[in-house]
Amino acid sequence: LVMWSQEGSVPRARISPGIVIDQTNISVLILLCLRPARHNPSEKNADASKHLIPLIYNTQTNTVARRSSGADDDASNATTVLSNISEQYSLTNEPALWPAIYSLAHNFTVQR
Repeated sequence: LVMWSQEGSVPRARISPGIVIDQTNISVLILLCLRPARHNPSEKNADASKHLIPLIYNTQTNTVARRSSGADDDASNATTVLSNISEQYSLTNEPALWPAIYSLAHNFTVQR
């Protein structure tokens, strides 16, 4: 996550892990990083890269969405998973955030 701060008259960008909550405490930006736990170098075409998925969790509507970013081949799959989870949990008192993260992580491990 890039956070801007002011040092004297110069604005500075700083990279900060974690989450960002807006001033109204409604939207939460979470940067989810998924990467293989093990990489087998003998596997051809093995993908050892990490996948960063920026998520927006809305505490009022209990929905999780993918924050729009550049072109990403996994974007449509993540968007579909998040849409299904948000729809399923939108009318319950249980937060949709953790089931959404679990589903993304599960889909990531199954596809690898």
